[in-house]
Amino acid sequence: MKSEAILVASFIISLGLVSCTSQQSEWQGTVEEVDGVTVVRNPKEPMYESGLLALQEEYVIDTELDEIAETGMTNPENFVVGSGGDVYFQNSQRTSDYHLIKFDSNGNYVTRFGKSGQGPGEIVMSMSLAINKNNEILVVDYMRKELLIFNNEGNFITEKPIDVDIVGAEQLSNGNYLVSRYVVGPDDSKFVKSVCNSEIEILKEIEMQQSSNEKLNAVRNIFMSSIATDSFYISNVERGYEILEFDFDGNLKRKIKKEYDGINISEEYKKQIIDALSPELHDRYYFPAEFPPFQYFFSDEQGRLFVMTYEKSQDSVGYIYDVYDPNGMFMCNISLENYGKMEPSQIDTPLHAKSKNGFIYLLRTKETGYRELVVYRMIWE
Repeated sequence: MKSEAILVASFIISLGLVSCTSQQSEWQGTVEEVDGVTVVRNPKEPMYESGLLALQEEYVIDTELDEIAETGMTNPENFVVGSGGDVYFQNSQRTSDYHLIKFDSNGNYVTRFGKSGQGPGEIVMSMSLAINKNNEILVVDYMRKELLIFNNEGNFITEKPIDVDIVGAEQLSNGNYLVSRYVVGPDDSKFVKSVCNSEIEILKEIEMQQSSNEKLNAVRNIFMSSIATDSFYISNVERGYEILEFDFDGNLKRKIKKEYDGINISEEYKKQIIDALSPELHDRYYFPAEFPPFQYFFSDEQGRLFVMTYEKSQDSVGYIYDVYDPNGMFMCNISLENYGKMEPSQIDTPLHAKSKNGFIYLLRTKETGYRELVVYRMIWE
């Protein structure tokens, strides 16, 4: 490994982005109320056609560096960000004695916690990581069937029993939980998003994605959520280009839709996917004709959405993101450098990006195979 200090940069990376203050064109979409739900239909083109959004790189946490390896962090699988900018990583549970590692808002190591084990505050298999409004850290232990809660210093507070099929839980600001469940049946499997009360008892099932146990789609259809200040968002690309916005009781508030041009899946891409699989798995997968409408999204606290498409940027290094304002209107496009699970050669690596307090956090995989977290300040001009 290289031995270097954590990179702290002050330069501004100018991306070919769209200004939110100049050269605005009239929005060509429509807004209507359907059965009490606001439906926003966006055109292919954004409101802003030219300009600049700059990202100022603040710091990088690079797991290839010796000083980072000495903290016990290997290849992180997920992360959350506290209100003050502290970053909590879900460590690779295959190679570490501690599941959770904390860094401060400048990228400096603070502590590690969530030791492997079966005692109080210990974790067997950390399935998901979340943070609530009190900066408490929530971890689903899939093997113990418990939701563990730690304070922001890493001290264990309590744990709550959970159902056998729960694989993720995020606490909403009203005390409810947004829960992810994976239910396996004899013929198919289902991912289900539900709103639960403070005791993690189901109040309402709000969305589901179903798949056959016989044939699996080789191109992942994302089924994910993101939480803002007073809403949460769910995407299920089986519905097309659509993101659903709910209040914290699980009531549907808004549907955000967009026209888009499908992108065909090339034979080269198919070959890369198949070559990365074990031969005995080849017959279990199939390829649709086109990629899904998008492959990832995240929101900031204000409810702006950043939707990662399959359209490559002009330099082919990154992908184009569609950016929406809090009303669900398509503002502009941005390009972010390639990261995470986007290429066939990286099918085993995670795809995670988040926004908080005006920053974008990208967890990406380097060419060496090590992962790094890059933190950018967003500068809207």
